[in-house]
Amino acid sequence: MARRGIETRLLRNLIEVRAEEQVAVFDVREEGREPIREEIGFNLLHVVPPMAAPDVVAHSPLAIEGPGGWVEVNKDTCQHKRHADVFALGDVSSLPTAKSLAAVRGQAPVLVANLLAQLDGRPLLAHYDGYIACPLITSFHDVVMAEFDYTLQPVSSFLVDPTKERWSMFLVETRVFPWVYWHRVLKGRPHESRFLKPFAPLVRALGLAHRQS
Repeated sequence: MARRGIETRLLRNLIEVRAEEQVAVFDVREEGREPIREEIGFNLLHVVPPMAAPDVVAHSPLAIEGPGGWVEVNKDTCQHKRHADVFALGDVSSLPTAKSLAAVRGQAPVLVANLLAQLDGRPLLAHYDGYIACPLITSFHDVVMAEFDYTLQPVSSFLVDPTKERWSMFLVETRVFPWVYWHRVLKGRPHESRFLKPFAPLVRALGLAHRQS
């Protein structure tokens, strides 16, 4: 972040854009302090609006109380906390993790196993560990394949340190993932990490340095 000159400012809610002045106005709500207004000038403004469930969910008995209106599910089993016959995953669920394709691929097998168990009257033994992956493109030839779980500790499906930028992960993002999406994800194939993780101790012992400039 420092190398790219990126400044991180958290706990800010965009409330106004003065386009002619090229100024964005934020409501800053830091813990233990009174809310204040902050004005930041910009050349290019890219805004991501707050995420929320569709009204049909947010205004239903399935929704969690509070912002977002997500389907209120157990974070481990994907089962609704109040309606045992309801399960949810992905963008509409209250699972406390990033909403991405990688997360859904981790959640889907858990939901299916627990849904079938619920129908058969068996205990719900499958647990989602909060796995999420975020490919972060850091240059024209490097990617940080950030992977972590509910513990917020780095995990890796690729048997390398997921906190480092790598040329190999750039190839995975640009060459491998498109094929995986069309030929495995859309066909419901299992996550590929199950084939790779058994080799993790060997790869760690050998080491794999990130690409040198």
